Amino acid sequence: MTISLSGIRLITFDVFGTLLDWRAPVESFFPGKFLQFSRISEAPQNQAGSASLSYASHLKAVGFEINPAINAAELERFSAEFGAAPAFPDVRALLDLRLLAQVGCISNSDMVHQHDVQRTLNFPWDLCLTVDQMRSWKPQSTAWDFALHHVQKNLGIEKSQWLHVSAFTFFDLEPCRQRGIQTC
Repeated sequence: MTISLSGIRLITFDVFGTLLDWRAPVESFFPGKFLQFSRISEAPQNQAGSASLSYASHLKAVGFEINPAINAAELERFSAEFGAAPAFPDVRALLDLRLLAQVGCISNSDMVHQHDVQRTLNFPWDLCLTVDQMRSWKPQSTAWDFALHHVQKNLGIEKSQWLHVSAFTFFDLEPCRQRGIQTC
């Protein structure tokens, strides 16, 4: 499927797993446990009303469930370093995309981790919506409805002018398609 960027004014991205290699910090702290991390991490994100936990606390809780013997300092370090996961090599193309449209993210992380992400990417987002603003995890309808309302009301961008990019069908692509947002 070919996507035309003609008429696109905003390109948003999922971050962890799409732009940044989130396996790297998980495997560094919990070798061989990435699939377990992913399963445990995603469970509360699928439940409405579970977004009251900070992302740092969420990461620590998942890390502790994977390894109850881990010490508090290591859990703190894991959580603190998560936002500095390495970027995938093709992320440098984001700089070119900024010549065509605004570039932003919609993430289940928080603003603290997004500051680290922006340092890793070496540029600021034009739009950054995180669980702290949305008060809900993706794929919940409340998160995506908040994002759509924010983009239309605060940026003046219609859903036909918006492209969302993600490696995750369930969390990102399907909810976007249901709202008429183009996806990749």
